[in-house]
Amino acid sequence: MLPGKFVSLLLGALPDIPNAEVFFVGADDALADAPLAELLPRFVPGTDELARGLTGTSPAFLNAKEPVRSQMVIDATYIGPCAAGQSPGDIILPDGKIVKMPQPAAR
Repeated sequence: MLPGKFVSLLLGALPDIPNAEVFFVGADDALADAPLAELLPRFVPGTDELARGLTGTSPAFLNAKEPVRSQMVIDATYIGPCAAGQSPGDIILPDGKIVKMPQPAAR
């Protein structure tokens, strides 16, 4: 993320951010004057082996996010035919809203 971009995004979103929210912001580069593979063992003794994997000016912690993958299992019971506007698998919430579930892929 470009310097200042986080601050711009943060200021624009402040009204919607819950109180006490925590953000970890990092740079795409270590912001150091030498490779971390050299600096880390110098300032944190015993990290020689761990530091070998750090290359060039890369940061110790990457900004890239792994895609979030989740799986949900729903145990449903047939209660009768669908009403108008409903599809098999729809979830009707207590407030009357209908959540459309993705249909299984054809086999």
